[in-house]
Amino acid sequence: MLKNILISLIISLSFATVCFSGQTLVVSGTNNEEKQFDKFDLSKNFKINEITTETYWNAQLNSFRGVLITDILKSLDVPLTGDDVTITVIAHNDYAVAIPVKELIEHEPLLAFEMNNQQLPDGYGPFWIVSQLDSSKKGLSMGYWVWAVAKINYEF
Repeated sequence: MLKNILISLIISLSFATVCFSGQTLVVSGTNNEEKQFDKFDLSKNFKINEITTETYWNAQLNSFRGVLITDILKSLDVPLTGDDVTITVIAHNDYAVAIPVKELIEHEPLLAFEMNNQQLPDGYGPFWIVSQLDSSKKGLSMGYWVWAVAKINYEF
């Protein structure tokens, strides 16, 4: 009996490692230091947040789970003040957009890794920047909702 439990545990841990491999976020900054996170690292080291919101593309409510981008930046000692502090988010298809940190503080977007209690749909993951929208669809600018996020660079 104990042997079967141990075998099940080992298989489960192996599966978790396989699921998260290849789904890594790279964060780098002005000091050329790189830090890599996968969903497991983010879940283990940061508070998980959840928002339920519409998106710019449809009126259906979706629930997103992830971590605040500002929490990741704080863990790397990135200053979250000043008009000259920006992050550049780069998607797997090389789409890139610069986001002022003041927008991150004002709208508190998530680096989401789940939607409706499941992994993000194909093409949107492994990470998607999302934020709460109000009834008039005001929130983080649509251009900052980046899906298939692969890398975040910060500059200050």
